[in-house]
Amino acid sequence: MVKAILFDADGVVIKARERFFSERFAETQNISAEVVLPFFKNDMRGAFTGKVNLKDAVEKYLAVWNWNGTAEEFLMYWFSQESPRDEEVLAYIDSLRSSGIKCYLATDREQYWADYLVEDVDLKSHMDGFMFSYDIGYEKHESKYFEEVLRRLDCTPNEVMYWDDDQKNVDVAKGLGIDARFYTRLEELKHSIPLT
Repeated sequence: MVKAILFDADGVVIKARERFFSERFAETQNISAEVVLPFFKNDMRGAFTGKVNLKDAVEKYLAVWNWNGTAEEFLMYWFSQESPRDEEVLAYIDSLRSSGIKCYLATDREQYWADYLVEDVDLKSHMDGFMFSYDIGYEKHESKYFEEVLRRLDCTPNEVMYWDDDQKNVDVAKGLGIDARFYTRLEELKHSIPLT
C-alpha cells in the first residue's frame, strides 16, 4: 500500500522549461554562454548538496555577467524565472492529500532556492514535507539520497511512489525497490493513483 508519494519539482510540480536559464540569461546579458556555464556546472552543484553557499558563490561572477544588482537580486531574478507552478498537478496533489496520502517534494535544490519554493511559490500549502538535496547531502542520482528519504519517511520502499521526469533518477529509486515512475503528463499520474 502506498503511504507516501514523492514528486520532483522541475517538469512535474513546476512546469517544464523549454530552455535552460543559463542560455536565456546569457542572451539577455549579451554575453557568451561559456562565461555563464562554469557557475552552473560547478559552483551550483556544490550548493545542491549543501557544501557551497550559493549567494557567496554567485557573487564572484556578477561583474563578468554584466549584472548591476546584488547577489540576492540575481537569485530572486533567477528563481522567479524558473518557478511557474503547474496548478493542475498541485490540485491533484491536494486531492491525494485529502484522501490520506502523504505527498512530498523531492528535488535537487540549494537552501535559498528551496526556501523560495516553500515560501514564495507557496508549495508549503500543497506538500506534507520537503526532501531537498542540500539538506540530505546527496543528489537524486545517488542512491544515498533515497536511502535517507526512506529513513526520514519511516517507510519501506514498497510503501513509496516517486514521480520524476529524469530517467536517471527514476532508475536509482527503482534500484532500491521504490515504485518510481517516469513523468510525462498528469493523466498518467491520475491513472496510476486513482482517487476513491
